[in-house]
Amino acid sequence: MVAIGERGGSHAVSTLEWVAAADEARDVAEAAIAGLATLASRDDEHGAAAARALVAVTAEPSRREPSVAALARLPVRRASDVAGGLAHASPSVRRATVDALSRMRHTDATRWIETALEDASPAVRSAAAAELRRLGSKHATRKLVMLARTDPDVEVRQAAMMASGWRGTE
Repeated sequence: MVAIGERGGSHAVSTLEWVAAADEARDVAEAAIAGLATLASRDDEHGAAAARALVAVTAEPSRREPSVAALARLPVRRASDVAGGLAHASPSVRRATVDALSRMRHTDATRWIETALEDASPAVRSAAAAELRRLGSKHATRKLVMLARTDPDVEVRQAAMMASGWRGTE
């Protein structure tokens, strides 16, 4: 699988994505994830497609953690490709995307996490607030205070309050 990733080609991304998501053998699936990561590290059209494929593989719960770990190790130039997962239909993929961006530990990735504070899913908003807190981001403080005051979900309000340092007395 890694060899397919190293070789590349027009069908490599789709083949590796399918194997990563569907193969019952964990080691085979993880080798496909590694192959996608190899492709995603490239600076070409296949690299962007491989990053998007890795994001899509996070939809499979048993493949989520290895896929997130692989996404987090991608070059920063892939942050916007990874951030494309914030538009995915599945809240679990959007949460995994927040996790991957957080692990990238880069300003560009952190800015993408800030956009997840406006997600329709409370679970994604809460995860974004928690990751911004973990990263020590001060840039989103205004948004976090607003969420702490007005979000309809109590867990989001609590996560935003903790992330912003706001105590509700202002």
